[in-house]
Amino acid sequence: MGLLFEGGVINMVKISVIIPIYNCEQYIEQCVRSVLRQTLKDLEVICVDDGSTDQSVQVLRELMRTDERIILCQQKNQGPGIARNTGMKRAEGKYIAFLDADDFYWDQNGLEQLWKVCEAKKAAAGASLQWCVNGLVERLEDFEENVEEEKIIHYAEQQADYHFYCYLFLREMLIKKEIYFPAYLRFEDPPFLVRALYEAEHIAVADICLYYYRRPVAGKRFNEERTLDLLSGLMDNVLFAQKHNLKPLLYRTVHRLEYEYMGIILENILLDDLRIIEKLQQLNNVIRKIKEDTNYIIRPLRGLLLYVNQYDCKIIRKIKAYDEVILYGAGRYGQLFLEFLEERNCLEKVSTIVVTEQKNNKSELRGIKVKALKDLKKHKDSLVLVAAGENFQQEMEQILRKHGYRNYEMIRDEFLYLMTAQWNAE
Repeated sequence: MGLLFEGGVINMVKISVIIPIYNCEQYIEQCVRSVLRQTLKDLEVICVDDGSTDQSVQVLRELMRTDERIILCQQKNQGPGIARNTGMKRAEGKYIAFLDADDFYWDQNGLEQLWKVCEAKKAAAGASLQWCVNGLVERLEDFEENVEEEKIIHYAEQQADYHFYCYLFLREMLIKKEIYFPAYLRFEDPPFLVRALYEAEHIAVADICLYYYRRPVAGKRFNEERTLDLLSGLMDNVLFAQKHNLKPLLYRTVHRLEYEYMGIILENILLDDLRIIEKLQQLNNVIRKIKEDTNYIIRPLRGLLLYVNQYDCKIIRKIKAYDEVILYGAGRYGQLFLEFLEERNCLEKVSTIVVTEQKNNKSELRGIKVKALKDLKKHKDSLVLVAAGENFQQEMEQILRKHGYRNYEMIRDEFLYLMTAQWNAE
């Protein structure tokens, strides 16, 4: 099917709002009406149907009867990035905003405020300082607390890579610089946002809450193909940051790869299909050069190596060699490790769970008492297992040594991620 266009009658367009749509019939009316209710009326709503098989198009056509500013474009299913590109090519507004079909605009004057601040500051990009996530208004993590309304932000100082839907972009800049979304099914927006804000150089901000975001369950949105696209998008940003000497962006992107997406990556690796492993090796080679460390191995690959080397069997053998095990850590990693021990019928080996401070911790987990480390009587023949993130392990090791403990072992957090991924896959 080629592109089909319907509707759209407006004289002067200040903002084109582009909405990619794929099977969102339960949300699309609220989404579109949130645009139509904006106090800024000189806008167009470009709805790009990406091959929906539900009633989304029928809902849109009913809305089009009530407002001529709605434009419907239809194309075969190609993903949200390509759908947004279609909308950008059709757009006539001075500025472009992006809205996902299962979200909506929160502040009714949000677009008008952004438009005004961009015009006043002659900025090629504008951003709202806040957004609403599942009903909770939050400040965007992209901006420091001291950023004030109508202040100009230099991208070199900010280097954001998320929340593209909280921004307004000068259409002329996007078209002239050929800034479009890559054809990825996941992580297609960070490479777009990074390029757009880098070219804009300056960002005007307004202290508004423009966007309402329905946060999905991340793991359920991925499969092997989408994980490959995720890795491609991460690679795009790593290379862009390296090329333009954007060190905060580089650090942030590598951190996302190694922490935010590690579980998803490991969950979707198929050992009889090496494409994800090959992508990880490519990323690892690039990051090694950047870090100037030929021995560096990124955490997803380390997690995979642990799996191949049967790290879980080695840990269980060590635990069984002791009459008593003390677990240090009651947070996420500690709870994951308890789950692992229960799966292996070794939970009874854990006599006590200790934490650095009892404050804000539960009194017990899975029927095992939680105590502060200072209140624990030393057991010479016990093994202390430390279950915590890599960032905290050095500090926890120092605390153990301070309290006279020498027989301890750090549980690799890559292993815990991998175990979680395996359970989720089952």
